[in-house]
Amino acid sequence: MPKLTILEDYCKSCGLCVSFCPKKILKVSDELNSHGFNIVVCIDEEKCSGCGNCTVVCPDAAIRLEQTTVDSRQLTAKSREAVDSWQSTAKSKEADGR
Repeated sequence: MPKLTILEDYCKSCGLCVSFCPKKILKVSDELNSHGFNIVVCIDEEKCSGCGNCTVVCPDAAIRLEQTTVDSRQLTAKSREAVDSWQSTAKSKEADGR
């Protein structure tokens, strides 16, 4: 999962990152940085695809994107949960005659 970091003191709230984010998870907040500019915040980092558009269009290099890895045990556990959920749903539908 990507880790998005906004360097607040570099942000001038131009809004380019907000416009170019395909997931629409960035917004200009009411919070001000030390220079009096509104800062951009990520409203749902879980949805970040890691595309990097925000880092490319930011004229002030105020955004860092770090690709992180998922522990294979966590991935396996999540996959197992998803399969179990699907099987449970399928059995319920079968029992209901759907």
